Amino acid sequence: MPDKGCRNVESTWTFKLEWDMERVTDKLKRIHTKYVWANHQQCKACWECIDACPKQVIGKVGILWHKHIVLKNSDNCNGCKKCIQICPYGVFSEEMPNPIKEILEKKGIV
Repeated sequence: MPDKGCRNVESTWTFKLEWDMERVTDKLKRIHTKYVWANHQQCKACWECIDACPKQVIGKVGILWHKHIVLKNSDNCNGCKKCIQICPYGVFSEEMPNPIKEILEKKGIV
């Protein structure tokens, strides 16, 4: 019969895994909706997508030299794909961008 110490370690790891998955899910909501993926590393801060989005899904990150889009209301996305059509830098796509896919695969999430 395992002692209480083993159960505490197990519950700690379970909590940590759940907490990590919560953090990953939160971060994914900033780059993904049900219909669109965003690779903010390609963003040049022209903000055309913000004006084009009818559901105000897209927001700005504007900290000194760190300027790009972020999906602030990803659950509101209706899949109109106006962001894909208007973005001159290819920030938005219907498929998961390769750099993001590689990171998630390394973490065992995808």
